Amino acid sequence: MWVFDLQQAYRPGSAISNNAWLIAYDLDDTAATNIRTRGHIDFENAAFAGEAAHAIEVIVKSNEPGAYGIGRMRQGITSMHVTARFAKKKEVAKALGLKEQEIGTEYRPGTTWPV
Repeated sequence: MWVFDLQQAYRPGSAISNNAWLIAYDLDDTAATNIRTRGHIDFENAAFAGEAAHAIEVIVKSNEPGAYGIGRMRQGITSMHVTARFAKKKEVAKALGLKEQEIGTEYRPGTTWPV
C-alpha cells in the first residue's frame, strides 16, 4: 500500500484517477514514527527485489519525498495506530496540486464532502 504525507513535497497529481475517492489516514505518533523513520529500503538500492519481497519494510524513493510503500506485514502493525476517513476537498486539492475550486464532484464520496 502506498501512502503519501501532505506535509512533504511529493504529490501524486495525475496518478490519482478520476472517480477515485482518496482515503486520509490520521496517524498517531507511533504510526508516524513507524512509517517515517523505521525499516526503510530505498527503491533504488541494489538490495531492492520488488515490492512483494519487502513485506516488513517501508519502501522509499529519493525522487518522491513523503511517499511510502508500506509492506503487507508492516500494515498490520501500523493499522492499530491509524484512523481512516474520506479525504476532505481541501486535502484532495492539495494532493492533486490544484485549487479547491478546481476539484469536481468525481472525487467526492457521496453527495457531500466530508467536513
